[in-house]
Amino acid sequence: MSIAPIRIEVIEARRSRKAGAIVLARPVPMKVAAACGGVVVLGLALLLAFGEYSSKVRVTGQLVYAGGAIKAVAPQFGRTVTRHVLEGQVVKAGEVLFDLSAERIGGSGSIDARIGASLALRREQIVQHRNATLQQLALRSSALADQQRLLKGELAAHLGAIAIGDELVTSAQTSFDRNSRLAEQGFVSPALLAQYKNALNVERAKRNALTVNLGNARGSLLQVQNEAEALATREKLAMTEAEQNLATIDQDIAEHEGRSTLKVTAPVAGTITALGYDVGQSVQAGTVLATVLPTGSVLETKLLIPSHAKSSVAVGQQVQMRIDAFPYQKYGLVAGTVKQVELNPINDSAKAPDTPNVPDIPMYRATVAMSTNSMVMDGKRRPFEPGMTLEADIYHDRRKLIEWIIDPLLSAARDHSPRKPVE
Repeated sequence: MSIAPIRIEVIEARRSRKAGAIVLARPVPMKVAAACGGVVVLGLALLLAFGEYSSKVRVTGQLVYAGGAIKAVAPQFGRTVTRHVLEGQVVKAGEVLFDLSAERIGGSGSIDARIGASLALRREQIVQHRNATLQQLALRSSALADQQRLLKGELAAHLGAIAIGDELVTSAQTSFDRNSRLAEQGFVSPALLAQYKNALNVERAKRNALTVNLGNARGSLLQVQNEAEALATREKLAMTEAEQNLATIDQDIAEHEGRSTLKVTAPVAGTITALGYDVGQSVQAGTVLATVLPTGSVLETKLLIPSHAKSSVAVGQQVQMRIDAFPYQKYGLVAGTVKQVELNPINDSAKAPDTPNVPDIPMYRATVAMSTNSMVMDGKRRPFEPGMTLEADIYHDRRKLIEWIIDPLLSAARDHSPRKPVE
């Protein structure tokens, strides 16, 4: 005999149910819920206390070279005859890039060719005249040198003859003196003494004639020497005059060649880019034929800052750039640092060559130094190129999150607080 259970719950539990037994879920203990809430609140408090946020200014710009791109321009109207460089070629300062022809054509042919032939003929005539004059002066100088040698020999002969004449005069004087003493003693007749006297006078006359001849020879030699010096001066003057004439005609030839044939050279050493003209094309004065990127130049960014954001941009601020040629969703951002901000808006001054189209509102230009000049694209590192456009975010006013919340409240409280009257 079985005893029926007292509790109804036991009976219900022993019954079979098609849907199964019902199990009641126990609620989460309040302590666990409070702990989770505390962790969340603590996390938010730490985030507000230590988390930081920077406001940013979004601007546009483009890449340029720090040293600037130097333009090689045509000095006057002409036609390109020769192009000596290729795109990307490295050149030295002064290296010829283009040959331009500005030749003028008249009814009877090339005017410049006739002028060039005339100038060449004039130069040849000047050279021939100079050579003929110098040859004539050289012949005269040689003749004067021969005369000087002859006169010097004649002087030597006169000096020798005078020395002999002095000896003869001395001998005749001695004979006359001796015979004079003998005549006083009566040993020599007056007629014989007169002969000795005449012989002495003859020797003296011969010696005087030799002295006169010596003086004449010396005078002739001095005259020839003076003429030789004058001839040397004339030769120098002729050379100077010929050199001046040649310099003048050479200058005329150079100016004529400069007007008819022009050479466009590289203003600085660097790499050639932006070749815009081929052989045979005509160019106007001031046309840019090529651009030279100076050696050692690095790329930098020129940003255009609108006037309403000028006060938020300063040197040293961090910049994140999105280059249009490298989509940032795939290749990422390029970091940089502001290194210069211009004080004068570019709209109020002459527009620089590296300035893109700007709106009518005042715009200020800022220079940014980039952290890299290339990006990896499809497994290869691709360098940036000048002229690439971009968008940039300039970060400024970095503060904690709690400051962003409290500062507006404090500012509003100060604005609504009663002010003390000014005494």
